[in-house]
Amino acid sequence: MASAIPKSPVPSGYEYDFLSLVDEDFICQICHLPLKQAILTRCGHRFCNECLNEYFRRLKNRKQNPECPCDREKIDTEKDIFPDKASQRKILSYKVKCPSDGCQWTGELRDVETHEESCIYKIIECTHYCCNIRLPRHSLDEHLETSCLWRILHNEACVMLPLTCACHEVIPRMLVSKYLFRIDQNEIFKKQNQSQLHALVNHGWLFSVCSLWSEVHLENSHCLMQNHKETECTLTLLPCPYLELGCTSKVERRNQKKHLLDQTSSHLSLACEKLLSLREEFNEQKAKLKKQMDDLKKENESLSLKLSAHEKETSKPKMETPVFVWKISGFSEMLRQAKQGRNSKIDSTPFYTSSYGYKLKVSVNPNGDGSGKNTHLSAFVIVMKGEYDGMLPWPFSQKVSFTLIDQQESLNERENIVMHFKSNTRLENFARPVSEENPGRGYARFVSHERLKSRRFIVDDTLFIQVDVGPL
Repeated sequence: MASAIPKSPVPSGYEYDFLSLVDEDFICQICHLPLKQAILTRCGHRFCNECLNEYFRRLKNRKQNPECPCDREKIDTEKDIFPDKASQRKILSYKVKCPSDGCQWTGELRDVETHEESCIYKIIECTHYCCNIRLPRHSLDEHLETSCLWRILHNEACVMLPLTCACHEVIPRMLVSKYLFRIDQNEIFKKQNQSQLHALVNHGWLFSVCSLWSEVHLENSHCLMQNHKETECTLTLLPCPYLELGCTSKVERRNQKKHLLDQTSSHLSLACEKLLSLREEFNEQKAKLKKQMDDLKKENESLSLKLSAHEKETSKPKMETPVFVWKISGFSEMLRQAKQGRNSKIDSTPFYTSSYGYKLKVSVNPNGDGSGKNTHLSAFVIVMKGEYDGMLPWPFSQKVSFTLIDQQESLNERENIVMHFKSNTRLENFARPVSEENPGRGYARFVSHERLKSRRFIVDDTLFIQVDVGPL
């Protein structure tokens, strides 16, 4: 690229590529990016400093009083907003990638700006103020030395090369500097006839008229001379068009057609050799590809067998227990996606209440469902079509208990959340399933998001829900 990640046109948080998932507590509630210059409001919400200032500015333009973007509580901008240095230190400790393509550097966020000051892949501008070229830092030296149209050169042309002044006086090149105060060098250049242009090229004349070792800027004369050499000059040495076939001859532009006619037989021989070589390479590559395809086919067949066996194994529900414990890992990401309207429901693997019992599964909505939407975690049990339904009494008539495990290390200190219900046999939820599964039944407001954070219900981004099924 090597271009950096484009900056947002409006205030926003850090847009770097983080190596690990940033905790939701450190995400700005306005731009939804990691907090930059984190601030904390009296009502407990965190924002980027610039994001909140821009939000207040827009409210002011609409003649509205400052308020929190999350809960709409009124805010005194002088008293209710505080720098959140603890959060900022935590954010700066996250590791990120360098934003420049090709750079393998990773490090803490606090160090990325220091790295970019010396990153050889960072896109920078040419140091000549008239040059608009942007390129990676590691290419700058070569650009300044060989291709920048505004670079400074030491002219080492033949000092005795005669040049024709605009006044038609022929003078040695070493004396030209005495005339520069009254002669426009571009005019001198324009007056050179075709033969003089060839002489200038052959003597190494570098795009300007001045005395030996003087420093000159490449300006219009560079473009004119370069264009002449590349497109017109009959003395310019050109590679043979059959270079890729093996002809290494270099001939003057004026003699190129003659070279092609004289070397027709040689070029045809080179073309035939190249064709034979390509055919051999093609056959070798074809054989390699066939072998790779055969190997991949065998590997694919083996993997397909393993996958089928794995699918059969994983499709089997957990068996023979009235107590089911569901471990839910990566809960913060599940909650974040649910709040965004994606993956709002998560299902457990099916399980049986006994060796030949009812087939059930548990379903949770991290961001709530129904009356618990956006405030609670909802939990439901679902009766599924099972292998032994024909020998079981219906409707399903059992007591179902949900337990959210408090992960305190001391059992005496645990305060589990327990809720239970008795199945209502008049509801279709507990009838013998006709389709794959019945509608779920449970608690839309099983546990609030605030209470989830109050104790050790979530440890290492993991929570445990236990479901007990027993007689009424």
